[in-house]
Amino acid sequence: MSNFSQTDKQAQQWFLLLPDGHEGPYSIIQLEQRVSEGLSLECSVWKQGEEETHQLKDLLLPDMPVDDGPPALPPIPDVELNDLPPDLPLEDLTYEPVVEVSIKSSSQNMIRLVVGVSFILCLLFGAKYLLDKPGQVSWSRPQKMTLDSYQVLSDKLVLNDWDQPLFFNEATSPDYSRFWLVTPQFYNCDIAGDFTAVEGDILTIDDIKTIKFNSKSKLIDHVAEFNKIEFEEGVKLLPGFYKMNLKLTNCEASTLKSKLAGLFHTIPSEIDLSYRIAISAQKAEYLSIALKKLAEEKIKIEERKRLNSDQFWQDVQQKYQTLLAVCLQIEQGFLDILNTKKDWRTSLRTGIDKYTKSFGALLTNFVISNEADFKKLRDDKVNNLSIKTGYESKIKSLTTNMGQKSMTFIENWQKLSVKSANSQREKLKKEVRTTFSAIKKDIEKKIIDVTEEQAKLAE
Repeated sequence: MSNFSQTDKQAQQWFLLLPDGHEGPYSIIQLEQRVSEGLSLECSVWKQGEEETHQLKDLLLPDMPVDDGPPALPPIPDVELNDLPPDLPLEDLTYEPVVEVSIKSSSQNMIRLVVGVSFILCLLFGAKYLLDKPGQVSWSRPQKMTLDSYQVLSDKLVLNDWDQPLFFNEATSPDYSRFWLVTPQFYNCDIAGDFTAVEGDILTIDDIKTIKFNSKSKLIDHVAEFNKIEFEEGVKLLPGFYKMNLKLTNCEASTLKSKLAGLFHTIPSEIDLSYRIAISAQKAEYLSIALKKLAEEKIKIEERKRLNSDQFWQDVQQKYQTLLAVCLQIEQGFLDILNTKKDWRTSLRTGIDKYTKSFGALLTNFVISNEADFKKLRDDKVNNLSIKTGYESKIKSLTTNMGQKSMTFIENWQKLSVKSANSQREKLKKEVRTTFSAIKKDIEKKIIDVTEEQAKLAE
C-alpha cells in the first residue's frame, strides 16, 4: 500500500477513525508527522471511495522505520564448570551506582520552565499594559476651591499615557486671593512662575496697562496652590488671561504606580512650560465673553470721554467768554457812575445797587457752579484729567479777582466827598479802564491757551 507517488503522498484523502469520531482528511506526509508526534500505528484509517478500512501501520510501515526492539542475544556457549574463573571475595567487589535518566522527568522540567517563563513575561507585559493606561485620576479638593471648580477640573483630569506632556488646568478662588494649577501627571515638583497680563486681557474698567507678578509653589498630589504673590506691576490679582512661564525642578514620581511606570517611561527632573491661563472665578469661555463686552464698553466709554473732552473745552471757552462779557459790563457800569451829571451820592448809590443786583450774586454762583462742573469731571475720569482740572483754579482766580477789584472801587468811592469825587472823575475813569483792561487781557490770553491746549492733546 505504500507504493504511492509523491503526489499521492501529498493528497489529503485519508481520515483517522478515532473512538470519539473521525479526523481528516490528511495526506500521508501529514500522517507520518502525526505518528512522529505520538499517534499510535494501531489507529484505523479510511480513504474516501473505499469500503474497507486499514490500520495506519499497514499504510505507513514500509516507509517508516519501526523499532522492533533490541537484536536477539547470541546462544550461550557450552562452558565447563572448571573453566569458570574463581569467585572473587565480596569485599573486593566494587559497585558503581547506575544513573537512570528519565525522559519523562526531563520533559516535565522543560514544560515547567517554559510555563514559568511565560508566566513572568505575561506579568511583565500585563503590568506594562496596565501602567500604559492610568485613566481617570483621583485627587483631593483644596480647602478654598469651590465644588463647581473641583467638579469641572475632575472631569478634565485624565491621564491617557505616562508620556503625556505635562499640562495644567487652572482654577481661582472667588475672592481672588489665590489660584491653583492642577495636572493629571503623578509628579512632585518645586514650581517657580512668572505671570503677566496686558491691557485687553484684564477684566477691569480702570486704566490698567499691565499686571505682572511672580509666585512659588509645590506640586503635590496633582495640585499646586499659589497664594503668596509678589507684584512687579499692579497691586492686586484681577480676572483675565495671563501669560505663564513655569520652571519645575526636583521632579519625581509621586506614587508607587508612577514609579513602576518609570521603568518603561522617562520622568524629567526639570521642566519648562509657557502658555496662557485664565485666572478667573468663572469659566474661561465666560471670561472671553466678558472681555469682549468690556472691550465694546471701553470703546463706548472712550467715545463718551472724547465727546466729554470736546464738551469740556467748549465749556471752558464759554466760561472765559462769560467772564469777559461780565468784565466789560462791570467796567461800563463803573464808567456810567463816573460819567453821570447827577449828584455824586445819588449816582453812586444807584450804581452800587445795580452792581449788587446784576453781578454780586452772579460771580458767587459762577464760582460754585465751576466747582460742581470739575467735581463731575473727576467722577467721570476723563482723559488728561490732571491737565483739565488745572483750569478750575484759573477760572476761580479770574472770577475772584474781578469781584475783589470791583468791591475795592466801590469801597474807595464811598469814602470820597462830593467835591473830591467831582474833581477826580477823570482820574477815577482812568483807574477803572486800566484795571479792567488788565483783567480782559488776562481772559483773552487764557482763551488762546485753551485753544492751543486742546489742539496739542488732540494730536
